[in-house]
Amino acid sequence: EEDKNNELWIIYLKDITVETRLKNKYDMEQFEKQIFKIASETDSLTQIYNKGAFEKKLEAYFENYRKNKGELSLIFFDLDDFKALNDEFGHLAGDYALKEVAQRIQMEGIRGKDFFARFGGEEFVIILPDCGTKNALIVGDRIRLLISHNDFHFEDKTFDVTISVGVATTSQGFEKYQELIEAADKATYYSKTHGKNRVTL
Repeated sequence: EEDKNNELWIIYLKDITVETRLKNKYDMEQFEKQIFKIASETDSLTQIYNKGAFEKKLEAYFENYRKNKGELSLIFFDLDDFKALNDEFGHLAGDYALKEVAQRIQMEGIRGKDFFARFGGEEFVIILPDCGTKNALIVGDRIRLLISHNDFHFEDKTFDVTISVGVATTSQGFEKYQELIEAADKATYYSKTHGKNRVTL
């Protein structure tokens, strides 16, 4: 009888071990999938979201706006004279400027529910859910001042960085999220061609 009980315990322990291994394997697979997802959505230089993640998020936010008729705004901005900065101070200084801009805005320029991403090159985007035109313009000017009022220091070099900002909001009557992107991009271009270091709706 005692031998049978011991045998039952051994079989039970083996079953627990197999179950634990399977669970650990499943957890590891889920963990690896999550790590891969994060990596696929992250810009490798600035460590903020990338363009692909931004477009998915904006499409989702825009669909939610269409259903619930809330407010949604989009900010585009890019660094002024970025090529000249690279030419004068070197590409490592340019990379530093992009990372520093991203860090400053992530730390001080946006709310927790805003979505901040690098669109490409020296271009960045911020999705502002539940934010109308007036407040979006305020945010745009706040991040402009956050960048322009603080020097950038790289190695033994000190230089200024300014940004040109474009704002678009759903109150302008867009039917597709792509139209929101296009409007913010055009507003940014207007800022760049009309003096730079400014905000345009």
